[in-house]
Amino acid sequence: VSDGRLFHFHNTYLQVAVDTGYVGMAAFVAFVVAAIVAGFGQAIWTPTTATSFFFLNFLLAVVLSFTDVILAPMQPRTLLMFASAIYLFWRPPNAAVRRPRIYRKSWSGA
Repeated sequence: VSDGRLFHFHNTYLQVAVDTGYVGMAAFVAFVVAAIVAGFGQAIWTPTTATSFFFLNFLLAVVLSFTDVILAPMQPRTLLMFASAIYLFWRPPNAAVRRPRIYRKSWSGA
């Protein structure tokens, strides 16, 4: 290959390893694993529609990362992957907490 700008490995992890070395690949893999753990925790403890959407979107990006390069400049999948990860690490206050209704009995003497 005479010009490396048009060549990529069709694997995100190989591409990150070539571009940033083993340290960069280790940091990226640690980020992916941490985001999956955080998303799994949110899906179990505070399940909402948004949590499910972003968790599945992130998992889809991870699955696609083995067959295509996800991290590329000006690519919507890159931005969507990191936006999903930000939501997976964010803990919305009272996202799925429902307050119980308090029923009062009438003491009217009847």
